[in-house]
Amino acid sequence: MDSELLHLRTGSHRATDLTERVASFVRGRGDGLVHLFVPHATAGLAVFEMGAGSEVDLDELLDRVSPATSATCTAMARRATAPTTSCPCSSRRR
Repeated sequence: MDSELLHLRTGSHRATDLTERVASFVRGRGDGLVHLFVPHATAGLAVFEMGAGSEVDLDELLDRVSPATSATCTAMARRATAPTTSCPCSSRRR
């Protein structure tokens, strides 16, 4: 069994295309399985087509599921003794 550990800094990117890195790893190895694992509470893996507008669809979905202007975020910002930048939602990057 072969393995490779990748360290990625995604910065402001909501989606990072790993296709070429995975393809490079499996090239010439024949049949088998690829297992990807993200050991982080706020990260996830999704399999979808990149470059056909899917990135916009993903952004819209994530905004609906966890909007930066949600009532929870607004309430947190109002209760904060520091400026509203203390609200975790305000540090989201687009």
